[in-house]
This record gives sequence, structure tokens and C-alpha cells, in this order.
Amino acid sequence: MRKVIVSLAPVRAGDAVDANALAEDVKKSVDAGAAMCHLHCRKPDGNLTADISYMEECFEAILKKTDVVVQASTGGVSDLTIEERCNPLNYEKVESASLNGGSTNLGEAVYRNSFDDIRYCASEVYKRGILPETEVFDIGMIHNMKLVEKEQPFAEPKLFNLVFGHKGGMQATPEMLSAFRSFVPQDALWGVTHFGRDNWTFLAAAIAMGATVVRIGFEDSAYLEEGKSAEYNYQLVEKMQQGTNIALITDAGTPGISDPGEDLVRICYEQGIEVTSLPGAAACITALTLSGLPTRRFSFEAFLPKEKKERAAVLEELKNDTRTLIVYEAPHHLLGTLKELQNALGDRRLTVCRELTKKFETAFQTTFSEAISYYEEQGVRGECVLVIEGRSREELVQEQQQSWEAISVEEHMERYLSTGMDRKSAMKQVAKDRGVGKREIYQMLLNTENE
Repeated sequence: MRKVIVSLAPVRAGDAVDANALAEDVKKSVDAGAAMCHLHCRKPDGNLTADISYMEECFEAILKKTDVVVQASTGGVSDLTIEERCNPLNYEKVESASLNGGSTNLGEAVYRNSFDDIRYCASEVYKRGILPETEVFDIGMIHNMKLVEKEQPFAEPKLFNLVFGHKGGMQATPEMLSAFRSFVPQDALWGVTHFGRDNWTFLAAAIAMGATVVRIGFEDSAYLEEGKSAEYNYQLVEKMQQGTNIALITDAGTPGISDPGEDLVRICYEQGIEVTSLPGAAACITALTLSGLPTRRFSFEAFLPKEKKERAAVLEELKNDTRTLIVYEAPHHLLGTLKELQNALGDRRLTVCRELTKKFETAFQTTFSEAISYYEEQGVRGECVLVIEGRSREELVQEQQQSWEAISVEEHMERYLSTGMDRKSAMKQVAKDRGVGKREIYQMLLNTENE
């Protein structure tokens, strides 16, 4: 099972801090599953400061009770300079630190992080061997970090913390989460913070979509559920460990059809998270939305024709169809149909859906060959919907290009010239057919003429 790091930010902005009480709360939080502790540099009264002595005292008290990962913040809305904000990096036990990706409206205040600030902080983190966690408040900040990486050395691995819920920033919706995640570099790790959270569904969605780190704690929200607050941080961690079911609901069509729901389903499969769908009474749409295959274009074939010639003709048509294909089949015909489809279409990916919306509903991604082997051994029960991957356009292009290789370039040219096409246009079309440059065709013809 994939593991998720629970990062604890246990101190609410402006609250007085008792080092010993904080340490006990963090210990219980670590016992419950937290792995990282995120602290700002504060005075005992809770105000931000450049003086790191009390932050050190807090962490020392924490580390006497647990081996939690120490993460220092270099942020917070204040009049501190970037040099003062980076003072916590001088605490030798800091293993990770926040690195703010740019400026934003944070509530009623302007949270200023210029490019010079970003460069300075990135440099200070890098030379100390500290892992940076880039705090991202909008998509443009991801681009900011790409620019900084080009200008100076940058600590790896890259870790982005996508921050939602602040007034002036991104709000916590599945659509926003899906969009944001798509801009995170593929070689980077990412997590989320949800400020002002009064429920846990957004964090559950983030985990389903592949989040590596989830930050919770009083700094962002003390809610256990709407209208009910925790007394201690460890109660939030315990709540996190309980897990939750999430639902994507819309009043504007079926989730998963040409909307971010499709991405959510696909990512859930990648992460090994169980998915189901209940858009209505149509089995084809239900199967399509939980298949994890492309939903933008699909062909609903229902039951294939029984008559042999018509059935063969339909299978021939489907052979080069680039759309996702949906086929119904009864249990006593399933094996034969799978074999026919494999012979006609090749060993493609598919999702086999059975007993949809019922007690024994199953859906699993497989291939024709794997499905055939499985059902030959296990037998078949229940009505099935087969959602089949469409033919790759790239394969079609390659296949067409290869077909032209059976004739010479001269014969290829003659076919177009014989239709009245001028030589220049014919060369251009031949080059396109063969997937090469026009200059290459010209050279081939020139070499042939010189022989």
C-alpha cells in the first residue's frame, strides 16, 4: 500500500506557545502517524520573530520525545526581511524547510516573495543540504521555481506543497486540484495544505490523486468535522488515519465524461484506490466513467451482431477505430467474444466491468490475453461491460507509412503525377506519406536520375 507523509503544523498563528505542552502534543501526534513537524519562528506569545532561540527550545523539547522530521518555516506575513526569515535554517537539526514560490494575497495582507527572495532562500537551503518544500499558492509559482532552477543549483528531490483555501488564493475544489496537479513536474513530489478546512474530503481526494504529503494541524484548521474542533493536534492525526470515502458530485452532467473526474479516476487506479461510479441507469456510462480509459470520444457497440458476416464486418470497422469502445456481453458468450476481439483488434488494454451498481460489482483493468486466461480458470458470472482501448493514431500513421515502403519513391511519385499533380506538390505529398522531409525525397530522386 502506498504511504503518505502526514506533516503536522501544530501552532495556530498568534497563539501563545508552551514548549513542553507542544512537545507532548507532537509526541502523541507522531504516535498516531505524523512524520514531520512544521514550525514558524515565534516568541512564546506567538508573534513571529527573527530570534530562533524559542523555536530551538520547542524543537529540542519535541526531539527529546520523538524523532520527527524537523521542518522550519521561512515564511509568514510580517515585516521581517528574507534574511531574517531564513534564520531558522541556522538551527542545525532542520532537515526540511519551506521555500515560498512567489507573492500572493494572503487574506487581507500581501504575502511578498520576490524573485530575489526566492533565489536567496533557495541558495540558503541548498548550501545547508536541507530539503526544500516549495509553497505554491497559484500555478504561476511552479513556473517561478523552474526559472530559479535554471539560474542556480537547486536541492533535489523537488517537493511542492499546493496550498488551498486562503482568501486570495486557490480554493479547495476537485477541479482546481486536478488542474494544479497537472502542472507539477512529473519527476517531482507534491502534497497539499487546506487552510480553513471544516471537512476532510479534499484531503482524501488529494491522497487519491497521488499526494505524497498532507499537512494538517492547528496552523491551518482545528476542525475534526463541520462545527466540531479538536482540543489537541493528535486528534487531527487520529482523524486522518481513519480515512474517508469521497464523492464527486455535479448537477451539470455525468462526472468523468470530459471533465476533471476522468483524471481523478485514472489517478485512483494508478494509486491502487478503489473506484466506483453511479451516474444513472446506463451501464455503458457507468462502466466508461470507472474504466480509467479516455472518455472524450467513445463508441457504444452494445452486443455485437450474431450474424457471422455482419459481426465480421463490425469487427473490421472497429479494428482502426481510435475511440474507446464499449461492448456488452452475456456470461456464457464472454470467453468467445474476448477471443474474437483479441484476434480482430490485437492484445489491447481493457477494463472488464461486472454487475455494475450491484452488491458484487467488480471492475478491473487488464488485457485481452490476461482476461481470457483468467476466465478460463475462474469461470464467468454476471453480465459484463467491456471498455476497450481505441487504436493508437501513432500506430495507424506508422502502418500507413510502412505500406508505402513496398513501392519505390519513383513509383510513389508517378501515382500522384498521373493524377495531374505538379512535381513539387507530388514530392511534398510523397514526403508526407513516408514521414520524411521533402528534401530527402528530392535527394532520392536525384540519386536515381544520376545512376
